[in-house]
Amino acid sequence: IIIIIIIIIIKCITKILSIVLESHPTNDRTDFYIYHEQLKIFKELQHFIDSFDLKTQDVEKRAHLPCLAILGQYTQKWMEKHEGKLPSNFLEQQEFKDGIREQLGDDENVDDSIQWAFQCYNKPRIDRDVMEVLTDKKGEVLTKDSSHFWICVRALRDFMEHEGKGFLPVSTNIPDITTDPKSYVTLKNIYKERANKDRDTILKYVHKHLEHLGKPKTDIADEFVDRFVRNCRDLKVVRTRSVADEYSNPDLEHIQEQYIDWTALEEGKNEDENEEVEKPFDPKNINWYWAFRSLDQFVNQFKRLPGISKDQVEDDVQQLVTIQTDLFQKIGLDQEVIPECLQEMARFGGSEIHNTAAFMGGVAAQAVMKIILQQFFEFNHTFVFNGIYCSAAVVRP
Repeated sequence: IIIIIIIIIIKCITKILSIVLESHPTNDRTDFYIYHEQLKIFKELQHFIDSFDLKTQDVEKRAHLPCLAILGQYTQKWMEKHEGKLPSNFLEQQEFKDGIREQLGDDENVDDSIQWAFQCYNKPRIDRDVMEVLTDKKGEVLTKDSSHFWICVRALRDFMEHEGKGFLPVSTNIPDITTDPKSYVTLKNIYKERANKDRDTILKYVHKHLEHLGKPKTDIADEFVDRFVRNCRDLKVVRTRSVADEYSNPDLEHIQEQYIDWTALEEGKNEDENEEVEKPFDPKNINWYWAFRSLDQFVNQFKRLPGISKDQVEDDVQQLVTIQTDLFQKIGLDQEVIPECLQEMARFGGSEIHNTAAFMGGVAAQAVMKIILQQFFEFNHTFVFNGIYCSAAVVRP
């Protein structure tokens, strides 16, 4: 059986700055805004929390106390007993949770309280990708050429420095919690009204910056600002390098971090026939990237693909080895050339397999849609797919 390895590389030809408004993160970004410093500026939520009686003897009412009311009031009680300090280590945090269960029992709303207790004593963390956007110079110094996105980033920064007291605006993305329908609807409305208020404040900053740049307020649609604010916890900017940069100025330090020397799988014995068989080699996917780089240079030099004719395969492999060796020396990369990879480059002679081509067409289409819709994260740098081992990697040369 002839084993064919198909490696497809997708790469942006030009340098791109891709903005992702809706990244659809897999990790939970819920922010109830119940950290004590947040409650100081979210008076409406504080009033809602204070409206409940945690000492009620009514079993039904106690079972439907919203977890936010439980957490908010119990945090106040804790801080009063501990000189205004929050639980700061594991033992204190466990004591905090045990105290809630001891006072209120084992109802589902208590389980909710235990689940979300960390939001009371841990200051909300802004995601690293979002921080990179907020601290980007493009969002600090605006010009007439600044995009709508960066103007909104600057407006968000202004909000956080003033009204937000360092926090992101209130979000309406609140999960289901155990409580009665009336309390839940009231709670959702509180978040919705405050989120709209924060959005309007950010919109005013947007208009202020547009006016300063000599642009009309209508230059940025309210709908864009609304979408930006709703997704401000998931912002990301992806900067890719052009192929010219990749070829002329490779990131050697990063390449060395990715590089793992190729090692052939050891010969094993067939358990059924008890005979030695040679297992297929499995080089690191970055080796296939360099094989394609060598292939590209081969085509430029000889104006044809290697291995087009069977009687040329052996000579073409030697040419590819020479090309890749010279390439490594030129860029200063201290790695061994893997001749087996180059052998495959020459052996398949530019052939294409329809199912692999269809798969990669889907990958490319998906990458384009991510850029157009500004949703999800696209590949940053070079995507390599190894069809024989069903593996893939993103290589940053």
